[in-house]
Amino acid sequence: MVRVAVYSLSSCEGCISVIATTLHRFLNELRSFVDFEYFKIVLEPPLEAEALYVDIAFVEGVPATEEDKRALQLIRERSAKLVSLGTCASTGGLGYSSSRYIRAGGASIEALEPLSTYVKVDYALTGCPANPEEFAQTLLLLAKGFNPRPSDYSVCFDCPLKGRACFLNKGVVCLGPVAMGGCGAPCPQLNIPCHGCRGPALEADFDSFFKILEAKGLKHELAEDMLRKFMGKFAIEVKVK
Repeated sequence: MVRVAVYSLSSCEGCISVIATTLHRFLNELRSFVDFEYFKIVLEPPLEAEALYVDIAFVEGVPATEEDKRALQLIRERSAKLVSLGTCASTGGLGYSSSRYIRAGGASIEALEPLSTYVKVDYALTGCPANPEEFAQTLLLLAKGFNPRPSDYSVCFDCPLKGRACFLNKGVVCLGPVAMGGCGAPCPQLNIPCHGCRGPALEADFDSFFKILEAKGLKHELAEDMLRKFMGKFAIEVKVK
């Protein structure tokens, strides 16, 4: 059996909450391969969580405190594979952007970083929250000795399949062309433009994206704000300051 632990650093615990309440749908597939040794808010044995030695560790949230950073280092040392769980852990997400661009009463806070700034991350499972089905698929592949692969297409691939008209063609800024797909485009189905919560698509062409916005008379500033929100550290790569 593959020993698994699911940890949470500083976060809203949205990813593990969604996964914990839906994981029963995948237990028949997982039970032959996986043994959960620790699962934040679900299974917390008396032993200090970070003291466990496991084959696969999923870590949600960002290392916002020195205690978080120490815990993350220990988790990495005692895990054969480490997966960043959710967008905050994978890109820095809202924590990364808010700690740099938002000031409460003029006060500054320490700039927050994704897990990969501090330790080696073997696979990033993005999403806000992370998709339970993708969590189960990723866990099953790793348990069987395979390397999972992220979706290789953007959200724009999903929208036509769901019968959704393009927001950009309606004069609404949407990150669909540069955001990682695989989510099934739930936000556009609710008439909400994509904010890129899964991070950038593997072959995202940001230069072309901004040229499209310009051609349609849409503001770069709004797109840049949206990029900062979830893409965190990746926003630097596209020169979003």
